[in-house]
Amino acid sequence: MQNKQYSVITSMKKFYGISDWLVYFWNNKIFFFKYYLYLLLGNKKMAKYKRKLSDDFFYEEIRGQTYPIVGHPQLEYSLLRGFLDAKIPFAVDELAENVVLLWLDKTDLRLLSKLKKQGKIKKAVTVPTACKYDYLDLMWNFPLYDCVDRSLVASSWVKEENQTKIDKKYWEKIVVWPSGVEVPKLNKAKPLKKCICYYKNHSVDENLSVFLKQNQIEYKIFEYGKYNFKDWVNALKNADFAIFYQPTIETQGLAIAEAWSYDVPVFVSKMEDGTRIAPYLTSQNGLEWKTIEDLKNIVSEYVKNPAQFLSQFSPRQYVIENMSDKKSVLNLMEIFESI
Repeated sequence: MQNKQYSVITSMKKFYGISDWLVYFWNNKIFFFKYYLYLLLGNKKMAKYKRKLSDDFFYEEIRGQTYPIVGHPQLEYSLLRGFLDAKIPFAVDELAENVVLLWLDKTDLRLLSKLKKQGKIKKAVTVPTACKYDYLDLMWNFPLYDCVDRSLVASSWVKEENQTKIDKKYWEKIVVWPSGVEVPKLNKAKPLKKCICYYKNHSVDENLSVFLKQNQIEYKIFEYGKYNFKDWVNALKNADFAIFYQPTIETQGLAIAEAWSYDVPVFVSKMEDGTRIAPYLTSQNGLEWKTIEDLKNIVSEYVKNPAQFLSQFSPRQYVIENMSDKKSVLNLMEIFESI
């Protein structure tokens, strides 16, 4: 008998029967052929396939309890913390009336369809990072996708993009749901004359570094995918603002939201054609710039009177009201209720 109304399912493989495993191996026959080929050849790519085969599971302690993590750790940490903070009873990797799927492939969809027909699951929602294979191929061209009640996407930008590629009958299934971030306790004085320079898919701009030094602003450089999270948090605790320098659009921008949670406003670049990069940026939590001169003008205004300049922003409050772990899960509950 199911004890909890909600369950976070890290992998549907925990419910596979023999027939499901046979379908899984058939659907992934090309992958397994490559895996064993590399095994025989002793290829260096072997490590990559070993990681993929294991689904990258590890365990993490959250609020004093240990949970399995797979896929996108930041999103999953937030989801689990949110359930705990909102004091909503939930299970992990158990069948329940309402399930949140963190990992999904075609075999999983077949099993999900069967479980829903058996009445073991009533409502199924997938998080933005759930799909193991090509997103549109899996979600919109596969008939069994009808068994998924809502497919969560990180922002309205992603929803609009997907709607241009799929049948209108699926439009209502796409729901915007930004993942949450933890709102830490803070005790920092401002201004500190310190900042963060965050580069994503872009080389470090030495011109900017020289400009910051000339204005006696201490800075720390972080490059996407190349930093330790503990160092990132420590830098946020002691930063007045963060500069985000990148040529690509964010689906949500978790690193940006993490900066806001530490009450750090962000100055985010635009693409060369003026396209916005950060979907949740507002005048409450930061500013945008298109050219390096635009950015220098923003920083120059800060230098004139740091305390007064920073007083126009309240990014931490924005997160509390819109993007905390708890708020994110409460939004998720509303989505389930709407189904």
